[in-house]
Amino acid sequence: MQPKVLGQLQPSGSGAEALFTVTNRAEVSAIVVTNTTGSTHEFSIYLDIGGSATTDDKALFRSTSLKGNETVVIDFENNPIPMLMTGSTLSVQNSTGTTVTFTAWGREDL
Repeated sequence: MQPKVLGQLQPSGSGAEALFTVTNRAEVSAIVVTNTTGSTHEFSIYLDIGGSATTDDKALFRSTSLKGNETVVIDFENNPIPMLMTGSTLSVQNSTGTTVTFTAWGREDL
């Protein structure tokens, strides 16, 4: 099965928002993070198993700096993140308004 876009989001504020929620077994093979402004901003990515609360102990990346107009590809292809429990959520957060875009790639219905 070929990877596809699981979710794409430009969060509207500084709180964590759901990028992708599992309805059936899935795995995340890459996350692309793009700063759409000329200023440095921070981002965070969380993996909430079974829909638990988004807290610092669920962080895959926490307050990671992203330079202006920078794009980072976080590649998990050789070791994808398994999301096997329905309701598990990949959540994302940025430091200020609509400054960072997130795209998750992977496979569903495994």
